[in-house]
Amino acid sequence: MIKAMIFGLLTILALFSGCAATVSSSPASQLPPSMKGYELYSWNTVDGWHFTLITGTNRNKTADEITSPGETVSPDGWVKIHVLGAESIVNVLGRLPRGEEVFWLKLPEGAQVNEALPQDIVELIKSGATAAGVRLTTFQQAG
Repeated sequence: MIKAMIFGLLTILALFSGCAATVSSSPASQLPPSMKGYELYSWNTVDGWHFTLITGTNRNKTADEITSPGETVSPDGWVKIHVLGAESIVNVLGRLPRGEEVFWLKLPEGAQVNEALPQDIVELIKSGATAAGVRLTTFQQAG
């Protein structure tokens, strides 16, 4: 009887602690729709191609804001996800609602790296966006 009560209490605590979380790091979770769409940025380092998907806003993002690592999905709809590799960003695009708009932009002035992506990476990401039902507008230059 006591074991059942403890189990029940732990279950309730686990449910409430999950509801109180402000940041989601679950790779399989659906991302919220964005009134202004999303912005996608890419850059290359010795580690490979990096990508950040971030909620679209009326303000310019800083290079530090865009290139900082991590994933934030807040309850108020703010999203910032940084990943390494083209296949990883295709998976992130697959978490967006169908019909969502993504603008693939160049890094802001002052960013350390802003080189053109290889055409095969551009095509992989475009194909992934199409398969996910995401409208991708590209302002990147393929190399």
